[in-house]
Amino acid sequence: MENRPDDFIQDTFIWYDFTQKVSEKTRFPNSALFGIKLDAQQFPSVPQRSYKIRGIKVRIPHNATVRADGSLSYSGDFNGTFLADASTKRVIKKWTTDPAMILYDLLTSVRYGMGSQVLTPAELDEAKNGRKDASGAVETLSDGDAIYFDLEDDVAENLDIYSFQKASEYCGGLVAGEPRFSCNVLLQTQQEAYKLIQEMCSVFRAMPFWEAGGITLAQDREDDPRNFAYIFNQTNVTQQGFSYSGSSLKSRPTCVAVKYFDNNLRDFAYELVELHETSFKPVRKYGYNKQNITAFACTSRAQARRLGLWFLYTSHNESEVCSFETDMAAGIKVRPGDLIKIGDPVRAGKTLAGRITSGSTTTSVKLDRTATDMFGASVPATFTFNVVLADGTVQVVADSTISGNTVTPGSTLNSAPLAGATYAIGYSDVALSLWKVLTVEENESTYAVTALAHEISKYGVIEASHTFTPRDVTQIAEKPDPVTNLILVEELYEEGDKVLQRVKINWQQSARAQEYEVEFKLDDDKPERRTVTTTGFDILDSETGVYEVSVTAIGYGLDVEQTGKRRSSRTTGKITTVGKSTPPSNIASLNITPIDQHTAELHWPEAVDLDVRNGGTVEIRHNPRTTGDS
Repeated sequence: MENRPDDFIQDTFIWYDFTQKVSEKTRFPNSALFGIKLDAQQFPSVPQRSYKIRGIKVRIPHNATVRADGSLSYSGDFNGTFLADASTKRVIKKWTTDPAMILYDLLTSVRYGMGSQVLTPAELDEAKNGRKDASGAVETLSDGDAIYFDLEDDVAENLDIYSFQKASEYCGGLVAGEPRFSCNVLLQTQQEAYKLIQEMCSVFRAMPFWEAGGITLAQDREDDPRNFAYIFNQTNVTQQGFSYSGSSLKSRPTCVAVKYFDNNLRDFAYELVELHETSFKPVRKYGYNKQNITAFACTSRAQARRLGLWFLYTSHNESEVCSFETDMAAGIKVRPGDLIKIGDPVRAGKTLAGRITSGSTTTSVKLDRTATDMFGASVPATFTFNVVLADGTVQVVADSTISGNTVTPGSTLNSAPLAGATYAIGYSDVALSLWKVLTVEENESTYAVTALAHEISKYGVIEASHTFTPRDVTQIAEKPDPVTNLILVEELYEEGDKVLQRVKINWQQSARAQEYEVEFKLDDDKPERRTVTTTGFDILDSETGVYEVSVTAIGYGLDVEQTGKRRSSRTTGKITTVGKSTPPSNIASLNITPIDQHTAELHWPEAVDLDVRNGGTVEIRHNPRTTGDS
């Protein structure tokens, strides 16, 4: 376009940029989307939000059922498969808080877990590209969907599913009405694999280790003390014997603060756990030693307390470590997490253990030493006999007796022990020590074993019933007080060139109230509700009649589950409105100023009534007589 003659007007068009708007439906795979509307009167800026989510569904064992709280309960025997659809055999995934099965899912997931490292090449290819038949085509089920390593018997070859299921069953055991271990965590950033596995195992007191070409879980759980793996004594360890080490009494904690996430507070909280024995020697001698630990993925105060008790108990009663080397026959029998018994003559002061000799049966066992060699002149009437049987298992028999070098078990053995098998004796004066294996390392001709002292009585202490006192961390979420001094007044007001009437409602501020709900109705009309944040409300352009008014204080309600505490009881009032039918008030005063003999000027103050000032008139009556006669 050409410029017009006018220098102040130009027709030249300059195009700087443009924005194209495209409306289409989009997908957000593997994402969770939230939408929320906020009242700008209460939130001047966009606030921080937090959400309770159920997370990802995972595989669970076939004999597991999900409880309402997300934990798993078990029935029947486990056959090594997952819960699946009866017709298609495809795995049915469930929401659960079970830490063992959540860990299994993290180890096998190809998208967000460690499946690319844990699964075998064949399993990984099937999980990514589908199961192929002989011709290379992807196999499908009756529903037409491809198989992506998701059938009931598709178990990772490198994972010991039985150890995961056994740990899961222990996690789901109820303690004071809640599952023993629950996992509630949001993993949204990339983390080091080894660190994450250790943190997940810390939730349920587990220890992963590599055995026989796969990952197996060992868990610190309550087992029958008779079910231990092996017996070690001076005859099946090297000449160095048993080596013991422990921690300093001065460094052991006497108090622990456990950090966990409190869903009610929506923030991290601390559970303080102290030693019950107030006269405990380390407290008297070394003072108050507090340590802080974090309960990973924990949202239960009771679970945090159990972790604190476990930490304190093990720090004081399971701090001793025993190391030794044994022969190959015994080394291959034990693995991390197994319970073993040790009969150490150096520590016991007596040699009450040794080897079985030939000629033993299920009812008569020949030892490598006599009763006099072991007990001297004080032979106990009965004792507990621990012996390794022919199949490598250990049998514990109480009420056993001895004569010479022949032991008569209190009950018939399951099988006759072989010559050279180990045994150990415990009785009231000397008991065998119980240990939990930590590591087993293979050397050139021996196995090096490291074990930690184990106390079977600790589980009763850790899981003892306890009543929690609610924390009074805030009064904001408490029920607000009812409003007081409710005042209802009818008055006139100006709106443009009109004078209207209104009912003015006022009350005194209520403690812990965030807002107020005002409900009013005229005569038999339907009630109307309004929500305000101030201590006053006006019913504008009111009509004549009887107004019934109620005001309710509403609290902050930090916890959505405590909605019953958010509202106070109602405060009610009533007013009869008459509108503009009330006569205006009288003129306050009237003054007359004579001007001449025929004229006078009248003066009076402005009327106080709005309906007189705005659109009203003042009526003047006068009489020309001066005598006052009408």
